[in-house]
Amino acid sequence: MMSEWKDLLSKPPETLTDREAGRLALGLQGLSRWLLKPEVLEKAAAYLADDPIWTEMLKPWRERPALPQDAGSCWVVTVLMNAEKYPALREAAVLPLRWQRRPADQPSGAHDPRLPEGLRRIADRVLQQVAEEEPSVKEANWRLVPAIEQFPPGPAQELLVGSYESAFASLAAGLFLATWEGKPDPTVWATGAWADGGIQPIEGLPQKAALAIEWGAKVLFVPEQQQKELEKNGYFHAGAHGLHLLPLRAGTRKLRESLREYLDQLEVPPGPEASRKQRSAYFLRIPDDAKARQYYREYILPEVREAWRPAIHQQVPRFREEAPLLVSIVSKGFDLQALTVGVLQPQQCLLLYNEEMATEIPMVEETIGEDCALKKHRFTGQTREELLQEFQNAIRDFLHRMSGDRLVVDLTPGQRIMNLALYDAMPTGSFALVCQAEMDKNTRRPKPFTEKFELWQVNR
Repeated sequence: MMSEWKDLLSKPPETLTDREAGRLALGLQGLSRWLLKPEVLEKAAAYLADDPIWTEMLKPWRERPALPQDAGSCWVVTVLMNAEKYPALREAAVLPLRWQRRPADQPSGAHDPRLPEGLRRIADRVLQQVAEEEPSVKEANWRLVPAIEQFPPGPAQELLVGSYESAFASLAAGLFLATWEGKPDPTVWATGAWADGGIQPIEGLPQKAALAIEWGAKVLFVPEQQQKELEKNGYFHAGAHGLHLLPLRAGTRKLRESLREYLDQLEVPPGPEASRKQRSAYFLRIPDDAKARQYYREYILPEVREAWRPAIHQQVPRFREEAPLLVSIVSKGFDLQALTVGVLQPQQCLLLYNEEMATEIPMVEETIGEDCALKKHRFTGQTREELLQEFQNAIRDFLHRMSGDRLVVDLTPGQRIMNLALYDAMPTGSFALVCQAEMDKNTRRPKPFTEKFELWQVNR
């Protein structure tokens, strides 16, 4: 069969008969949909369509195969070195793969032997580099395997021959996600080499960009040095086909830092069905604070709110029927206002801020503006006495003759002198609130699901 499929591959697609295309597609088994040109697959489907046994089996041949999306999955895009020799092959191909924990009885380095040697060598380098920044990689004993059913050993070695230097970025990102139990977004692609401690340029970018467009990719990450070159070469323009080019950072020796934006877009955010551990770890990995805030509100805050609201209502039963009023100093740290508002669900919120905090107001308004009515008071005081007087006046105007026992004053954000003055400004019968959480030292964000609330009534 080996010599036969080589002869068939050597024919231009237009000269292949339907029967020859069918034999070729069957011979390449699971690889056919990934490597053969669409017109060859169409002829193969036409040849076998009259056989009722094959009718259902042939439907996928007329459709673009889907990339894997489960944890551990990744894919590499490569320009096929034998494409000129074998015209029936695509010029460039995407190869779905999966990082898998090695069985205990297999030796270290035992990637699937059906994969081409060049790809296995790059996989070994990826393991070594990622392990320097993610120590758990060594303990997990990862191996690379094909994510294609019926993957033939002989044809794969012949047709997929190459260096695979450009596969480094996508393999590394896939391994990072595998260690985090993250799932990849099939519309986010990358191609980039790693050498001399940094991202390096690669070859075949126009062909790879064209393939990404065909496969429905929305983003293609390329070496930073080549991003503008690809857009300016007259062959491809960013966004022209719904594909946007973004850079893999050059100039840093930290692999994860080079892949930072790629990893952020590649990983699918864990939904509410994911474990607390997975959601918490993902939240702390998000590089952009605005995106982290949004994720916290959608996938973490609802659970925190449901956990703490019953305790608040048990302590102050009237808040179950009558929403409280909230006073809080604007937080310059991570989204404390959203957390407090999410748990208390107040009717109105008075935000106290000074000139330094003014830049945070738009973010606070965007974050909690839909959850309750906002009022703002800008204060200028510096000393305890000045702050006390301003806070007392602001709270009195805010309550507007309503009972003080509807008021909750959040003492969590703000400087110590502000907190002390605000506590002294609280009317009798109002409630003081403090939220505590373990803080992540790298991101300065609260670790999700470590939040604790203390609420007590002030009786002077």
